[in-house]
Amino acid sequence: MNNIENLNNVENLKELRKKAGLTQMQLAAKLGVSLMSIRIWESGAGKPNNENFKKLVKLFNLFKPFEVIPLRVSKADYEKLKAGTRTNLTEGY
Repeated sequence: MNNIENLNNVENLKELRKKAGLTQMQLAAKLGVSLMSIRIWESGAGKPNNENFKKLVKLFNLFKPFEVIPLRVSKADYEKLKAGTRTNLTEGY
């Protein structure tokens, strides 16, 4: 799995396409865009719109790294979390 930030760099889009064994024409067909669009994106002269960006993310199996946000928990809940028991923080998961 690749990081979604790989699409933010022009060279990485081309690399992802090649790694997937796709030509520019094949990628264009999979996304439903023109060959010119792929060339523009790979040259850095333009970027895909949100819809096409989402298609690229799905096609190349990319993910967005998540940020760990510290939570304020009670000492009792912290001890339960450490012990692996359910708490009101883990209900439903």
